[in-house]
Amino acid sequence: MSFPKSMRCLSHITKLKMGIKLARNFSITRGLSAEHNFKLVIVGGGAGGCGTANKFVSKFGTGEVGVIEPNTMHYYQPLWTLVGGGVKTLAQSGRPMESLLPKGANWLKDSVAGFDPENNRLVTESGDVVNYEFLVVAMGLELRYDKIKGLPEAFDTP
Repeated sequence: MSFPKSMRCLSHITKLKMGIKLARNFSITRGLSAEHNFKLVIVGGGAGGCGTANKFVSKFGTGEVGVIEPNTMHYYQPLWTLVGGGVKTLAQSGRPMESLLPKGANWLKDSVAGFDPENNRLVTESGDVVNYEFLVVAMGLELRYDKIKGLPEAFDTP
């Protein structure tokens, strides 16, 4: 069986949850998963995701914008330069996620397991299927200081 290019990255479990039949002889017990429908789905709750949600809730209306973000705390990373300089603390750069999202947005505390752009849907790690008309992927970046030669050791030197 051949899958569209966008589906090849999805796991077998994710494909089963999306109703895609596989040529395998095993069974799976479906957990408590749900199906969500939004006009706009935003993957990522950083500055870009929160800003986009705030902009479009007023345009699309309550319940039409979904934000997928697993973290309960949002850290404003530009403030970290002041943390490094000793002017602010790391705690001062964080805010609870629910305090930053607009009231009309739906927050799914989850991660995305796979994207299916041909069908305007995605699947979360918990197995929820999320349908959308528009998708914004704003997952930010992952800081990997350990990949910079000598930097991890430099952190240990005052």
